Amino acid sequence: EGSGEYKFSGFPSPLNFLNGGRLQFPVGSLNEDIKITIKLPKFAKIEGDSVAGFDSPDTNKVIASGAEFVVTVNNDTVSPYYFRSPISVSLPYKRGLLNELGLNPEDLSVAFYSDTAGLDTTGITNVVIDSSRNRIIADVAHFSVIVLYAEAEELTTGISEEKSMNKMPDKFILEQNYPNPFNPETNIIYQIPITTKVVI
Repeated sequence: EGSGEYKFSGFPSPLNFLNGGRLQFPVGSLNEDIKITIKLPKFAKIEGDSVAGFDSPDTNKVIASGAEFVVTVNNDTVSPYYFRSPISVSLPYKRGLLNELGLNPEDLSVAFYSDTAGLDTTGITNVVIDSSRNRIIADVAHFSVIVLYAEAEELTTGISEEKSMNKMPDKFILEQNYPNPFNPETNIIYQIPITTKVVI
């Protein structure tokens, strides 16, 4: 019944892409004890022991991240589970995956997913894109499957087009490393406007 903030940390592969996410429960959002289990959505693509992307259940949408939040009350699963008032969810995204998809963080939105309704934004408010920390924050009315997505027509051609056409960038570009925080490795994407050896 009280408020609380919970940070995602220590998730093993393949759920490690969610490390750094958060849940914040305002006072009055719950009136009972619940157990939350976080799982990969069924459309996550696994390569080795990590998430390589997401198959979109909607051909007009591109999924960049997502998680299934399973709520149990007194040993019974309740799905979807509605809160008394919205809670805040912070979900990380992988900058490298966005680059592969040709997306910018500003292209992303938040939606619920269900087999019957597809992607639905009803009950999602106050969406904030925090590109400095590679995450999106939103208030959600219930728990089920929550995804970060973009409209297919919003795909950008920036980096992907440069790579496919082998164009030289016109300026130095250094992007945020991902994942962050990381253990034991991270990725650093950079571009430079000349051909030369690089030491990092």
